[in-house]
Amino acid sequence: MDQGPRSPFSPRAPSAESWSKDRASVELVPRGAMPAAPVGATFNASRHVVLPGLVNAHHHFYQTLTRAHPGAINRDLFPWLVALYPIWARLKPNQLRVAVRLALTELLLSGCTTAVDHHYLFPRPDWRMRSISKSRRRASSACA
Repeated sequence: MDQGPRSPFSPRAPSAESWSKDRASVELVPRGAMPAAPVGATFNASRHVVLPGLVNAHHHFYQTLTRAHPGAINRDLFPWLVALYPIWARLKPNQLRVAVRLALTELLLSGCTTAVDHHYLFPRPDWRMRSISKSRRRASSACA
């Protein structure tokens, strides 16, 4: 009997089908049920393994802009920080937006769909959240 696609991380989960619109998952439909809205095309994934995206639990999105800075390459932690903190202290919102978009793009291209950004340079996390929302990705933010 065809069991449908399964996740190896939850092998007891009931078999289900999902459908997407514009590359975004829209609905998880239990096997044998019908989607709530009309579907234009289907893909039989019963012979495939369905994997969730990878998780990056510690990232600093703004650091994507300075990772190849000559003054910080091959340095130990404290000389590296001394070389980069003055640059990070002068980052403007538009530069942060570029960093966030670049970091999110790199993460997605590597298979990562969830990331935790440890952002402590700006007192206004809404700059980062605006950048994420403009990239059409889901996000949540918490401030200490």
